Amino acid sequence: MSIVTTMTTRPEGSFRAWLWVAVTGCLAVMFVLLTLTNVPGVTRWPGGDCCKTEFANNEWWLASFSLVVPIVLAARQSRLAGLAAAGVSAAAVWLIPVTIVNRYDDAGKGDGLEGLTYVYAGVQILCFLVCAIAGVRRR
Repeated sequence: MSIVTTMTTRPEGSFRAWLWVAVTGCLAVMFVLLTLTNVPGVTRWPGGDCCKTEFANNEWWLASFSLVVPIVLAARQSRLAGLAAAGVSAAAVWLIPVTIVNRYDDAGKGDGLEGLTYVYAGVQILCFLVCAIAGVRRR
């Protein structure tokens, strides 16, 4: 085997692994945009000081748990790709509670409890990391 052949061939599965990372990133951005854009914000009820605040679409945020599937598929191809897919998903999902807290503060409706959205995002990120580690194929 010559050095040219060795240098030009890539390891088996590397392209597919990074393709799964790219797919995971695109899906994560899609879920974040759908979670944060399809919401009414502050809606005042007629005849009173009461209002309804909704700064994130809970159904889409819950649906973003399905990102574990491409994370596991990336991890089955490459350990590094699985962790990269989990990291990309974690970075995108972390934007959701940051935006929610900022929206509550901008609306003047923040009472501190909106900070609990970080707990939900933290559990989701932990789930991503566990799936990236568990998805690694034992050889």
